[in-house]
Amino acid sequence: MPFPDPFPNSIYNQVRQLTGGLFLEWGAVPDEKEEALADTIRANYAVSKLNEHHDAPFFLGMGFYAPHFPNYCPQKYFDLYDHASIERPPIRRMTLTICRLGFDEKKLIVPGFTMPVWRR
Repeated sequence: MPFPDPFPNSIYNQVRQLTGGLFLEWGAVPDEKEEALADTIRANYAVSKLNEHHDAPFFLGMGFYAPHFPNYCPQKYFDLYDHASIERPPIRRMTLTICRLGFDEKKLIVPGFTMPVWRR
C-alpha cells in the first residue's frame, strides 16, 4: 500500500506513536501509485471479470476498503477542488471539547459521558 509523505499524514496521528491502527488517517499519495491502492486493485479485478464472456448469469460480490481508515487517494483528486473556496461548517463547542479531550483506543473521552467509537 502506498503511503503519503509525510507519514502519518493526519494531525491526529502525527503526534502519536502508531501501534497498529491508523484512526483518522487520510492523505494524498502520488498519482503514479494509484494502481497499487487496494480499492483500485479490487475495482480492476471486478472490471476484468465483468468483461469476460459468461454463458450463464453469475454473481460478483466485492467490497471496497474505503471509506475506512486509512483514507488515501491520488493527489489528482485533491487537485480537483480549490480548498480555499470550500465553505466549511461552523465548529461547534462540543466538537472543540472532543478534540481537546482526545480519543483512546476504544472510546471517545468526554467527562461524564463515554460513547463507543467502534467495536472490536
